[in-house]
Amino acid sequence: MALTSKFVATDENGNVDSAFAVQLLEHLLQHTLAKDKAVRMRTCQLVGAILSSMGANLDVDDDLWDSMLEKMLARCRDKVPSVRAAAALAVSFFQDPEEADDPVVSELTRLMSRDASKDVRKTALQNIAITKATLPHVLRRLRDNKADVRKLLYQVIAWKMPIKKLPISLRCDILKIGLDERIPSVREACVDMLCTTWLAENLSSNPFSLLKCLDAEVNEKIATAALQAVFERFAKSRKRMSGPSPTEWDATANTKLAAATSGEGNLASVEALYIRVRVEWCKKQRGGVWQDAIDRLLLDLSSMTDLCNYHYQQCKTAADASEAERAAAETDICIARQLLQCIKMADFGDEGGRRQVVELIRGMLNDTETPAVLLESAMSCLKAAMMDESGYIRTVAEVISALKEPLTADESEDESPLLEQTWTQCLDMASTLLTSTQVRTTAFTQPRLICQTEPAVRRAR
Repeated sequence: MALTSKFVATDENGNVDSAFAVQLLEHLLQHTLAKDKAVRMRTCQLVGAILSSMGANLDVDDDLWDSMLEKMLARCRDKVPSVRAAAALAVSFFQDPEEADDPVVSELTRLMSRDASKDVRKTALQNIAITKATLPHVLRRLRDNKADVRKLLYQVIAWKMPIKKLPISLRCDILKIGLDERIPSVREACVDMLCTTWLAENLSSNPFSLLKCLDAEVNEKIATAALQAVFERFAKSRKRMSGPSPTEWDATANTKLAAATSGEGNLASVEALYIRVRVEWCKKQRGGVWQDAIDRLLLDLSSMTDLCNYHYQQCKTAADASEAERAAAETDICIARQLLQCIKMADFGDEGGRRQVVELIRGMLNDTETPAVLLESAMSCLKAAMMDESGYIRTVAEVISALKEPLTADESEDESPLLEQTWTQCLDMASTLLTSTQVRTTAFTQPRLICQTEPAVRRAR
């Protein structure tokens, strides 16, 4: 087909020649209604091949152009799938994405969305122009019932949709669906799009820019999955991928971390998230080389704890804080949480550093102003630092008892929100304790412990 279109498009001297092409097109259009399905299919294929080969060099009058458009649109509704697929390719050269009610765009959208044949849907998907109007229809193919179509869509996204041209919500949706794919070939297509196009080509192989593009503070789960997929791809790739490698990224993150602990710079939330995900990923790998990577990435326990405490103190905001101050506090919360999870995976062989960690977390748990999102990470870190479950249980129980002791039932209206916050924190800690340990729960089911206000209830009766 390629040789035929090349022969049609040029004369014996190799110059572009529309005359013969026009004559052939006029002849082909007479056979678009042939009874033989093979003739109809080849006719549409040749029309598409000629249009593709000649492009703007094809000089035809309006009547022939309109006739081709009409007949190719008609073949898009042929009863034979192969004819519809060939017609979809041919008719795509007539689309005008800038026209609101373009009939070709409408027909390609219909074929892509509702045609029973996966080959027809694939052809329409591959050739439809991506606009604000067609993008939602294109992305619905992420849920297509055929893996081939879903796989092709990720290739189309890589080809036609740079990451910065998509809204953050769509970037995250595309990655979430692709990375959760049950079909390996489709997931690989998604990872190819992520690593080769979005990361390497669109973002110059900068993982921190990738995390910013995903708004990692808000979409932490998908940002984590994306980074893990990138690390896996680099680890499995037999040949070096273009741009910096994770080893170089680790060095950059470690430099940022060291500068932040020394007061010579600030740690961004995306850098803290990168460090946490990278350490977690290395922990799951086998071999001393990965432990070496962790050691190169993290700092000593005392420095990490001091930095975590700094961001923890910064995240507390007054009730009348401005919007900018609240946004800054949210960033500090994110960084503190990532650092807590990093500390949890650190080496607690340094007894002085370990005691410093325990002291920091006890202070967090005793403080009713500690954001709720930090409590679970803090308790998980405390459990790792205690290295003894009974000691961990005893410490948390002491904190809960100390918080609960001053609470009374006769609080004023001004004190009511604080008391509610304190009770909520106590319950959150108790819940986390019970779900993260093997503590016996028999005592918690005894009636007298469930309702300590039983005497007061009887008096009220």
